[in-house]
Amino acid sequence: MAEGELLQLQRSFDPSVTESHYYGVIERKSASLLSAACEAGAILGGVTRAERRRLAEFGRELGLAFQLRDDALDYVAREAELGKHPYTDVREGKVTLPLLLALKRCTAEEREEIEGALKSAAQRAARSLTDTAEALPLEPAELEPVLRLVAQYRGVPDTARRAEEHVARAEAAIAPFPPCAAKEALLGAAEFAAARDR
Repeated sequence: MAEGELLQLQRSFDPSVTESHYYGVIERKSASLLSAACEAGAILGGVTRAERRRLAEFGRELGLAFQLRDDALDYVAREAELGKHPYTDVREGKVTLPLLLALKRCTAEEREEIEGALKSAAQRAARSLTDTAEALPLEPAELEPVLRLVAQYRGVPDTARRAEEHVARAEAAIAPFPPCAAKEALLGAAEFAAARDR
């Protein structure tokens, strides 16, 4: 998980981040945590090796879905719902999937607009390392075109759709298990990961 955080921080404000890099980050963060938690439960439950792998895969897919939904919510949820300021990730220079999709789909001129905003914020963030102020680096004037282009190029709904795809894979991973309260609880967690609004 620490490695995932460091990978994300190393590429803050970097518009050349790829989907592969992004998935590498969330694989190491949320996916590895939930996969390990599910596998630990499987070990404690004394299931077979194959069942243990299925539960670990369920946790991995659940973690990916949860993180994708979280990254989408950063662009659309209100502070009261999210429990943090909206746009925190993008203001801090985290290039998550909604922004990546916009960067991939936008025109060259629009891409330059986003790159300019990120570059300006990165320079300010570097200068503020010696400053004690805790202002978020991406200012409202820089944030506006980024948010507009993420909305225009469907960054949020397409990220939410990907979260739903990972939920479907999580559900498929545990499909062979017989119906029981534990399985229903896991399926409920999977549905929550994709549909949550906070």
